[in-house]
Amino acid sequence: MYIMRYQRNLALFNRRSIFTFPWSVPFREFKTCRLHSSWRYVCRVEAQKKKFYHILKKLVEGLEDGVKGQHCLCLENNLLFSIKEFRQSVRLKCATSTHSLLFFGAYHQYPIPIGDDFKLLGKLDALNLRLYTFPSEILTLVLFSFLFFFLILTLVLLKYLALTCNGELPTTISKLFNLQVLIIHPHNNIRICRVPSYVPIQIWDMKELKHIEILGKSLVAPCRPASLEKLSTLVGVNANICTILEFSRKVPWITKLGVQIELTPYDDHNDLLSCFGCVSTHESLKILKCSIINPVFKYDYAFSSSFLLPPWLKKLHLSGMGFSWEFMDVIGSLPFLKVLKLRAYAFRGPKWEVREGSFVKLKFLLIEDSDLVQWKPTFGSFPKLTFLSMKHCYKLEEIHWLPHLRTATIELVNCNPVALTCAEQLQPGTNNFINVTVTSSFDEKPITISFIRYGPEFDSD
Repeated sequence: MYIMRYQRNLALFNRRSIFTFPWSVPFREFKTCRLHSSWRYVCRVEAQKKKFYHILKKLVEGLEDGVKGQHCLCLENNLLFSIKEFRQSVRLKCATSTHSLLFFGAYHQYPIPIGDDFKLLGKLDALNLRLYTFPSEILTLVLFSFLFFFLILTLVLLKYLALTCNGELPTTISKLFNLQVLIIHPHNNIRICRVPSYVPIQIWDMKELKHIEILGKSLVAPCRPASLEKLSTLVGVNANICTILEFSRKVPWITKLGVQIELTPYDDHNDLLSCFGCVSTHESLKILKCSIINPVFKYDYAFSSSFLLPPWLKKLHLSGMGFSWEFMDVIGSLPFLKVLKLRAYAFRGPKWEVREGSFVKLKFLLIEDSDLVQWKPTFGSFPKLTFLSMKHCYKLEEIHWLPHLRTATIELVNCNPVALTCAEQLQPGTNNFINVTVTSSFDEKPITISFIRYGPEFDSD
C-alpha cells in the first residue's frame, strides 16, 4: 500500500496537511504539497493501525487502548501533556515503544514536562513548547538507553532534537553522540547587551551532525583540529569574521550556510569581502544566507575582485551589507542561481543597471528595504524570471520590462506610489502577460490593487 511504501513521510502529515516528496525527482522543485483531507484521514487511520503514527488531540484518546504500542506520537493539542492523568496513561501504554514524540499543536508559552520515561526516543520535536532551560531529561534518556544496551539489544539514540528555549545549551550535549539534527529556537531575541550566548565548543565533537539550526547564539571555531564532515546545513548562528574564515576547513561538505554577522566599530569592514572569498571555495555550497545584525553604512564599498561567490549557488540571501550595485555583476554571473533575496540595504544606490546576459536562470527576485529608484534590466538578462517582489522601496519610481522577459508576477508592497503608475504602463512581450499586485498600508485602511497586463497576440481565453 501507499502507506507502507512511504512510511517515513507520514510523520510530516501535520495539522496543515503538508508533506514533502524527497523520493521522486520530478517533485524536487517543490518544497511542500497539500494532501486532500479525505486521503489524509485514510493515511492517519492506516498509520494508527500499523502502530506507526498516532494523533492525540483529545483527552480521551490518551486513555484508550489504541495508543498502546505506538511508535510515533503526534500531539495536536500540546496542553494534553500537562494533564497528569493523560501523561501517565500515555507513558504506561507506549513509553517503551515510542521512537518519535512530536508536539505539533499551537504554540504554548508555558513549560510542559516532557518526562524521562520514553527510553527509546529517537526523535523529539518540541518547537511549539516553550522551555525556560534545556531539559536535562533529554540527556538522561540517551544515557538510560545506553545503560540498557545489553538488556534490550536495540539501542535507539536521539537523532533529531528540536526545542524552543532561551537557556544556555549544556556542555554535556556532546553525549548525544548519535544526534544528526539539532534545532534550537529562542522564545524571544532579547539578550543582555555585550553578553553573547555561545554554542558549546563541545558541539564540534558530535561527528554525526548533519543539520544545525541554532538561532541567536554565537558559534566559535575551536583552535584544536576538529571538523564536522557530515554537516550539510548550518543556519541561524551568529559568527564573527574570523569564525567564517575557519568554516572552509571545518565544514568541508556544507550545502546550506546561514550566518548572522555582528560587526563592531573596530572591525575592518573590508574583511567582510574576504568572508565571501573564503566560502567561494566550497563547491558543495548551494544555499548561502548572510546578514549583518547591526548594519552601519559608514563606508562606501568600492568594487573589489576579492568579492567571490561559490559557483554552484542556487539560492542567495543577503541583508545589511551596504554594497554598491556594481557587486551585482558577480552575482549575475552565477550560472545556476535561481533565487535572490536582498533585504535591509544589502545593496545601496539609486540605480541598478543589469549587465546584458546576466541572471540566466534566476526565477525569483526580492528587494526589500532599499533606496533603489530605478530597476532596469538589459536585453538578455533575467530570461527566466517569473516572480519580482519589491517591498518597502519608498524611493522606487521606475520599473522597466523588456519584451524578452517571460510571463511573470510583480509584487509591490508599500513602495512609492509612482511605482504603481509605472507598473500600469508595462508592456509584456508577445504571448506573455504580467500579473501585478500592489499593496499599500500608508492610509488608515490598507488597500490592495491587482491587475493583469497582456502582451500582443495573447489569447486570454
